[in-house]
Amino acid sequence: MEKVTYSYTRQHLSAILDEITKHSEIFCIERKNGEEVIMLERDEYDKLVETAYLLRSPNNAKELFKALAEADQNLGVKVDF
Repeated sequence: MEKVTYSYTRQHLSAILDEITKHSEIFCIERKNGEEVIMLERDEYDKLVETAYLLRSPNNAKELFKALAEADQNLGVKVDF
């Protein structure tokens, strides 16, 4: 994650946006008298929101982690569509 100041962001906004979209970079904008703000590509944001939603339910999170463990161990049945 790149940390840049608000002033730097204003001066280099186009280049920062290119870096975010072309390289999936995340930028943290530091503001002098305010909280920091994160800039990231919309697709990355959507993925984070979806993951948070899926993990919100403890039962769902448990099932997802169980499925990941099974996939790591190559358990399950291959299905061709």
